[in-house]
Amino acid sequence: MYTGWCSSISVSRTDSNDFEEDYDDSEEEKDNPLKEEKKFREIVNNSSSDKIIQKALNSLARLYTNEGSTLYDYNKALSCLNESVAISKNFDAYTMLGGIYSDKNDKFYDPEKAELYYKWAINQNPNRSNYVKLRLSRLYADNESVLCDYEEALEVLNGASDTKGSVSLQQGNIYNNSNYAGYDKKTAYECYEKAAHNGNAYGMFQKGSMLIDDRNTSVSYTHLRAHETGRNLV
Repeated sequence: MYTGWCSSISVSRTDSNDFEEDYDDSEEEKDNPLKEEKKFREIVNNSSSDKIIQKALNSLARLYTNEGSTLYDYNKALSCLNESVAISKNFDAYTMLGGIYSDKNDKFYDPEKAELYYKWAINQNPNRSNYVKLRLSRLYADNESVLCDYEEALEVLNGASDTKGSVSLQQGNIYNNSNYAGYDKKTAYECYEKAAHNGNAYGMFQKGSMLIDDRNTSVSYTHLRAHETGRNLV
């Protein structure tokens, strides 16, 4: 039986099979994080299945990494995830660990650790890695990061599925970044256009913003020429 940090919590014992059969939460319990936490801790303490324990640890970590939750606590999340990985390497734990270490607003921020965990997650399950590739790309495209590398940010997106235009949007953001040596507004616009076509609302917004900027630039140039020549140009 598992004897990790959760075993120090006093809970009523129930047959482990009951936990495994009743693993999925009801909608009512999902609206009550304290009930969810208690249930997952009971599973960790009582189940004889490493697979079920690992799922419960990952579920606890999700509760603790939810910024809108009263249970938000990266320390507890890290404890759960490290114990999950100790049971066996797994995509979900690696992805969440990468998320914690890539959070610039937290004391645990460490882009190099984030990069490592994201890469492990991608290698662990390439078929589920689309979201992780996007996160890793954003890490490389961060101007303030020690890992900043725009070419790498684009490279990691190769082969990623453009679900809802998310990949095209990220590519557009990179090409639209004036800090990037390959800065190219035309390519950025084409990426945003593709993202918008695939139903990405932010891609549509960025595309519209670029059109407005181009119009303003054009108008400013016309006014400038009018002042230079002393004529009213239309």
